[in-house]
Formats: sequence, C-alpha cells, structure tokens
Amino acid sequence: MQRVVERMSEAVATVPPQASVSEARQLCSLRGISHLVVVRDGGLMSRRPITVREMASVREAARLMRDNGVGCLPVVRQGQLIGIITPRDLSHAGLPTAEQPDVRECASCGSSDHVRAPAHEGCASFCLECIERSRADDGEAEAS
Repeated sequence: MQRVVERMSEAVATVPPQASVSEARQLCSLRGISHLVVVRDGGLMSRRPITVREMASVREAARLMRDNGVGCLPVVRQGQLIGIITPRDLSHAGLPTAEQPDVRECASCGSSDHVRAPAHEGCASFCLECIERSRADDGEAEAS
C-alpha cells in the first residue's frame, strides 16, 4: 500500500491570508504550480482544514478529496505542514479510476486547476480565472 509521504510534494507554496488573488496567481505562475496553502502565523488558515497525515494511504487521500470536494490536501506531521498532495500526484499512484478524486474541467478554458463545483446540478463548472474574467467583463459592460 502506497503512503501519502511517497507521492506528496514537499515544496509547498504558501501565502498569508491578506495576499490578494492577483499575488497568489502570480506566485503560482512563477512557480509553475496550481495549488497554494494559506497560512496564518505558521499554521494553516482554517480552524479545521481538511488535511491528511503523511502515513495515510493514497486511497485515504483520494477519498478525502472526493468526499470533501477539494482539489488538494495539505499533508501534516504532528500538526505541522510538511507537504501537499494533489490529484496529479495520486494519478501516478495506480489507483483505479473509480477511486481517484473527481477532477472537474472548466467549461470555458478546459483547465482542471481551481475549478469550482457548479451551483446547481447539471450546470457547468468554471475555474477561478474564468469566473474573475467574466466578472471583470460584466463590470466593464456596466460601466459603458
């Protein structure tokens, strides 16, 4: 049985809670990554973040992602952030397709990064970048 520690990335990009979306996007672009972890005073941002222990199985990590609708999991050891695991990491673990996390694609650009679940059953999913672009376009249209 493969463990999370065998598949995770130890190079975790973090941002403080006050970082703007633009700053976060720039960091992702510079590092060529898709996921960031928001940290506050050395700890994870959320009071109850969905995390996975380093010695958990990759099956458990996949189940946590699927059940909670998240696109990555911070990996912790004794409450300290030590890595991150993503669906891409799990795709190389040899899990049957049915056990892999659900990876949605943006209906606009086809990206699987930062895709939000649709608000209603049967609606399209969009990535954050396309959502923000649409909001900006709507703002420009209202200003004219």
